[in-house]
Amino acid sequence: MRLLAVLFAASAFAAAGYAQIPSRVFPADSELLYSYLGHISAGTTEPQEFLSHFSINGKLRVQTLVEKAIFKLEDVSISAFNGEGNKHKLPKGEWTSTPAPSDANAISVPFVALYDSGKITTLEYETTDTVWSKNLKRAIASQFQIELNQFSSDLPKEFISDELGISGECKVENIFTQGEETGTILLRKSQDATRCKGKKFLYDNLSRTKCKSDAKSPISTSTERTYVLHVKDAGVEIKKIRSRSVTSFQPLWIKGELQYIFVNQTIEEKSAGPISNPIEVGDTTPSTLAFEFQESISGSGPDLTFERHTMTSDMLVKLAEKSLVKTADHLNKDPEENVDSLHDKSPFHLLAFMQHLDYDGLKKLKDFAMLGTSYKDDSIKQLFVSYLSKVGTRASVLLIRDLVLGHELDDKQTMKLLIDLPFHLRFPNATLLKEFNEFLNLDANLFENHEIRKTAILTFASMVGKVCQSGVCPPAILDEYVKILYDRLRDATDYGDQMMYVQAMGNVRIGPVTSYLEPIITGKLNFSRQLRYLAIWAASDELIDGNPEKVREIFWPILANRQNELELRSAALTMLLRSEPTTQRFMNILWFMVSDPSHQLYKFFYTTLFSFSNTKFPCYSKLAAAAQQIQRMAPKPQHHASALTTSNEIIDFVDPDYEIGHMYQLTLIGSERSDNADITYLHADMHVQGQVYNSYSIFLRTEGSSEIAANKIFNTDQSGETDIAKALQALFDKIKVRRRKADPPHIEIIIKVQGRTILSVYMNETDIGRFASVFDKLRTSTPLSQHINYQTLEQAAFFESIFPSDIGTAILIGTTTLPLMDIKGNLTYNFKPPVVAVNVSLDTRFYVRRGFGLRVFNPISALWHGVHRPSVQILSMPLDFGISFDVAQKTFKARLGWTKGRHLFDWISHGRTSVYAAGSASHLKDSLSISCPNCTYFTKVRDLDKLDENKQIESNLFDSGIDARFSSFDCDKRPNDAAPFVKSLFLQRFSNYGFPDEWGNYLTVIALRWEMLAAVQPLLKSCGHRFSLTPSTDSSGVQLVFKTESVKEHKRLYRILLSIIGNSNQPERSWDANLITEGNEQETRLGVMLKIVARSPNREAKEEDPSDDGSRVMKMLRRFENKQNSESTFVTCIKAENTYPERGPETYWDQLGQPFESRQTKHHMAVEFHYSDDGKCPMGKEVPRFEITATTDHQGLQDDIWPFSTCLEQRQKQQYRDSKGNLLFPATFACATCSWAPRPRNVSMTFTARNIPHLDALGESQLGKFITKEGNDYSIGVDMVHALDGESVAFQIRASELEPLKVPLLVKGAPYIISENLANYPSVDNLKMAMDLIHPCLVAGGKVLTFDNSSLPFEPQPDFTLISAVCTANSPFALFAKKTEGADALTLRVFVGEIEINVVPSDGKKSIVTYNEGVQAKDLKALGITVTQKEKGKVDIRYEDFYVRNTDINLGLLVPEEYEKYYCGVCGDSNKVPEYTQAPGPQGNKIPVEQIVNAYTIRN
Repeated sequence: MRLLAVLFAASAFAAAGYAQIPSRVFPADSELLYSYLGHISAGTTEPQEFLSHFSINGKLRVQTLVEKAIFKLEDVSISAFNGEGNKHKLPKGEWTSTPAPSDANAISVPFVALYDSGKITTLEYETTDTVWSKNLKRAIASQFQIELNQFSSDLPKEFISDELGISGECKVENIFTQGEETGTILLRKSQDATRCKGKKFLYDNLSRTKCKSDAKSPISTSTERTYVLHVKDAGVEIKKIRSRSVTSFQPLWIKGELQYIFVNQTIEEKSAGPISNPIEVGDTTPSTLAFEFQESISGSGPDLTFERHTMTSDMLVKLAEKSLVKTADHLNKDPEENVDSLHDKSPFHLLAFMQHLDYDGLKKLKDFAMLGTSYKDDSIKQLFVSYLSKVGTRASVLLIRDLVLGHELDDKQTMKLLIDLPFHLRFPNATLLKEFNEFLNLDANLFENHEIRKTAILTFASMVGKVCQSGVCPPAILDEYVKILYDRLRDATDYGDQMMYVQAMGNVRIGPVTSYLEPIITGKLNFSRQLRYLAIWAASDELIDGNPEKVREIFWPILANRQNELELRSAALTMLLRSEPTTQRFMNILWFMVSDPSHQLYKFFYTTLFSFSNTKFPCYSKLAAAAQQIQRMAPKPQHHASALTTSNEIIDFVDPDYEIGHMYQLTLIGSERSDNADITYLHADMHVQGQVYNSYSIFLRTEGSSEIAANKIFNTDQSGETDIAKALQALFDKIKVRRRKADPPHIEIIIKVQGRTILSVYMNETDIGRFASVFDKLRTSTPLSQHINYQTLEQAAFFESIFPSDIGTAILIGTTTLPLMDIKGNLTYNFKPPVVAVNVSLDTRFYVRRGFGLRVFNPISALWHGVHRPSVQILSMPLDFGISFDVAQKTFKARLGWTKGRHLFDWISHGRTSVYAAGSASHLKDSLSISCPNCTYFTKVRDLDKLDENKQIESNLFDSGIDARFSSFDCDKRPNDAAPFVKSLFLQRFSNYGFPDEWGNYLTVIALRWEMLAAVQPLLKSCGHRFSLTPSTDSSGVQLVFKTESVKEHKRLYRILLSIIGNSNQPERSWDANLITEGNEQETRLGVMLKIVARSPNREAKEEDPSDDGSRVMKMLRRFENKQNSESTFVTCIKAENTYPERGPETYWDQLGQPFESRQTKHHMAVEFHYSDDGKCPMGKEVPRFEITATTDHQGLQDDIWPFSTCLEQRQKQQYRDSKGNLLFPATFACATCSWAPRPRNVSMTFTARNIPHLDALGESQLGKFITKEGNDYSIGVDMVHALDGESVAFQIRASELEPLKVPLLVKGAPYIISENLANYPSVDNLKMAMDLIHPCLVAGGKVLTFDNSSLPFEPQPDFTLISAVCTANSPFALFAKKTEGADALTLRVFVGEIEINVVPSDGKKSIVTYNEGVQAKDLKALGITVTQKEKGKVDIRYEDFYVRNTDINLGLLVPEEYEKYYCGVCGDSNKVPEYTQAPGPQGNKIPVEQIVNAYTIRN
């Protein structure tokens, strides 16, 4: 084929008049002399052109011999410049060239290129040549290549060729056209270096996941070369080459500044002729055109200076020591609006120096950091440990290994190093794994903290995954390590170890991990359901991304098997949805879920579907498209449950312009017997332009934790069982109640970063008990005080890309984020009963330093040239607060204080761009100072003609004594480039809230967006901002007091006092607020009082002119102003209170016995203001006062609106009557709701103004017709009457002859909705019911309303039926009931604690109450049991949170939620899942609801 191509080309050239086809790039046996000039600039265009520049020029002599050419660069000179540039990316100022330094003579050493058909196959260098010199020569030789096989006189001609050059093997676009001069040909070649197959280095400690195929890259490159060719004999004579290359960098999170490196090379022929003086070439070694990197001594990656800019290890150690001390000092300084101080480079320099240190150097730095015991020395130690874990070089990771194995650090520092280690490996290799093998075999006995051993294994597993994912790990090594982890998992007997090894396999992530975990997931191996769930979590990403067919095979059977636990089925559901995000898969699962009986699983599916359909998260775009197709077809869950139950919610935001976003996912999995979540999983992602940059996950399992507080009750040891317990158990045995044991309490905590587990903690009951013992020691100890001094570098982010430039030097592009945190202060706590107190005084500061830029190294001058944009944000938040709880006084206090002149809040930020030339002082002097005497080494990028003045705004916040200050400084004039971003912060269409709490999540998303705004500001140019809040007076701060009081030794709380006191020791400015609620047996009162005090300085009062006959209002205002100018205190008092009819649980059901009874709610609010010498509220004295009084009448079952009409229908249908023939209301949800929230019927309001001067003028106006005057009181009365149909309300002004105004209601039944939320102030027990802390069960009218709001048939039996009990050993409570002959009330047998209570009703008389042998009524008080009979037939029994009320028309029961997994009886199991057709029987199995009463009845 090649011969045919040559013959074809030869015929073409013959036809064109050429003697023969060119076979060489150069004429044979010739010498050509070229001039060479190369410019390279690193700069930016905003606000105008600034650059750091250097050039290389000289003579290039080429001698050709057959198929090879000898190159030599002679008379080399260089230049350097740093400052303003022009539009051609060249220096704008004056600069000159200087001869290359003598230590760079290697640039003039000749080299040889071997050709084949116009392409270089081999380069030969002298053995004494240096790497940096070879690379510069490679760049030159790469340009002397032409694809001769495609040479043709048939022009123009275009083709793509594969060409090996400085950037590696590239696809090159070639275009031949006719040249401007006769006999010349023009060749244009272009390529994209980022697509070349050459050696590059990429370091990124963030786990980037591309969610979109069109995700943008921050780096772009382009190279174009233009050739002027002349065909001569059998060769091609290259007359001129002009090469231009640009590398641009635009960080992903900023859509503003663009940085570049521009390379411009010109090679032009000066003469051509025979060889007169052959170039001598010494011994050579072969090489290629591809750029060659040189490994650094520290193992940090390539040495981009090629040993041209080196320092001894001792010099680097000294510099690192200075930077470490300066960084510690910097954290102690108060931030100021000084640009140079804000941009202190010590934190960046410290990291750079440590990355260049070898092992011995880092060890010396460690010895320096660990010296001393002072406050500052402690800061230096902590900073060193934080930085060491982020260095990532081979030397640093080996030092970390030795520090861990040598026990040279405390546990906290050791854990920090282990957790950070795998995320900062700069250039991993398989050798590291062998050197860290000891981490797999740590002896747990060597570490007092056993979590260190577990974390070390997790760290090693992550290292295996990182190394093997990079492609430098042989498959055999990967298989070996995964097998070791799996074998240890199989052999482990401790669940904590099993849990850790599963997570370790998940950290490896690749290879045979999923095949090993599959039998655990499917249940083929005998592991717990908890471990199966964790195995699914560990294998999920690899299965979803790599093997969706395997997902279908494994997880459909798990989902379909209803015997599997809820957590396994929900995990299987998630895997099936995510692995195949298609409409068909979603539809199949929808049909399946609709028919599944699990309410919790369906809610999980529905919330997942809802979240996916609304998400803006780019990785879920396919899921969103599929979910949107079927969401409208999915029925809403019928079961009403609390928010903290099984669900899968997503809240996220993405800015449409900047494509920056956050995604938060909260997954809750409830237990089998309760809606309460046993599993909580929180996941967070931060994504930019379609790429996820970081992710965090927290997994928490708190299974059985609610039983820890009640472990005495659940004790299965029967050695101390009482006679009462035995009697109760005998009754249980008769109806075959299964004794239920408490789940073993345990806690699991797993924390993941970037998909890899960093912490795995398992705590069983024994471990939890250790914490209790710690608190017990604190309780009995003296007050403790702890000094806090904590500094750390957390969540540091690095991105580096290293690749060759077109001139033969290496380009380094990078971003760095260094978040430093500094916390200093004191913590004191006192656990002496009855007071628990904690006081905190802390100085907290957060320093976030970000920097991005690019740079290039000139090996001839040994100088770096680059452009860099640093930004800094400092947040200072001093905290001075205390909390205390007095158990005896039932008082909770919280205090927040501040100090005059000390910032409450201080945020400062600044960003700027600079160009620089960097290197040793001697190199800068020899190069930059000579080439450009007026240049500075560091130049800020500024437009000096457009500088903005510093601006400052100050304000006292509402005369509160806190000064707010906002300022801008060091700013260029520019348009408000942040405006679009700020505007988008409030656009809901770019947000997905997911949760039902719209307002709370809206505020959350706003906070997230502002956090992103702070991260990217300032977007362009140079500018700084500062915002601070500073007290102008000393203060004890704001104090909050919460106090409760009991009445008559009753368990129920009757009085609550909530006080908020501000600036209490500043009489000229203070305020306090009080919330009071108290009650008795008949009513509950809620009151609020707010007092505001403001004292003005003494000013001269204005005399009143007696001749002035102005209006009375004007005279009153003058008197008011004169009073204000005097030295007295102006006090405003607001008092509001409401009085409600008692609606406690004991009256919960009584309303159904008297459904038409009217009850009243009274409302009262008063506002008083006056001048006072003592600053107190008079409340009742003769002072100006506005008052509102209102009375609301509530009525019951009279409307045709739900629930009233439904309840009436149910009563009529049930037809259940008492012994007197009265039709009773059944125990249904609708009737219970009617009793709970009757309708407001009539509302009467009176508005009164008292002691307001000159209001008598109103009586003479038109308003006088409506005003009633009594002494100094002026009032207007308004009555509102709600129509019985619930569709309108009539207004009428009292004392007027106007007809009532009838206003239609937009929402029918709105008064009921209002009354349900406002008119029924809950007592403490009612509040507990609202919070699901206690649960009611009601028996009435032939029905039982269970704990879970199911209405089941109930016919009283002649034998005892178990109404409800805690069905465990040593049960604390059980209630049995049976029919009473001759009475409507039921006969009860109640077991509470160690007492048996028997209640036998008697028609028309008090019930007969008896107790077990030896117990009298007077003994009950000491046991915490209350038995009362308020009227005939009504008995109340209370023990702790168990409450029983028995009346002629119903039996009511309240039970606490702490036993919700262990209830049995006709009232149900209290798992919040309504049972309509089947309910749990005595054995825990489901039986038809019609059989429930019979199943729980004790026959004979």
